[in-house]
Amino acid sequence: MTWLEGNASAATDLSTVLGARPELMERFTAFYETLCRSQAVPDRLRELCRLRIAAVHGCDAEWQQRHGHCSEAELSALKRGDFSMFSAEEQQVLAIADTIPFNHHGMADEQVHAVQAALGDQGTVALLTACAFFDVICRWKITLGVTA
Repeated sequence: MTWLEGNASAATDLSTVLGARPELMERFTAFYETLCRSQAVPDRLRELCRLRIAAVHGCDAEWQQRHGHCSEAELSALKRGDFSMFSAEEQQVLAIADTIPFNHHGMADEQVHAVQAALGDQGTVALLTACAFFDVICRWKITLGVTA
């Protein structure tokens, strides 16, 4: 019996879980790499959103994968939901990221327009897509007991 059939002795990583279906792993990896290579959203903004969404979910597995874009003080503030130490643009994208997990319907048009003014149409679509994907990844990791 495989891990996915319920015979797991320990949590595992996402590549092992998706590796049970190689075509899914290939598509997942290609999509994730496209998000990360996109120049439409600066790396730091994308990373701030990913970490904030992980903090909202309490997804330790995702939170532990940091890419060096934040200081320890910034990481602590992200976990608390305190955006005051971030730039105005960063606060705008963090406000969007904060709504994605449990209140995406509550996202105000003004929030999206502010990000659109800063990132343009392509950047806004890329940011919203990335945030939705980060949300899905956290949900998978929590539900499946994935550790990395």
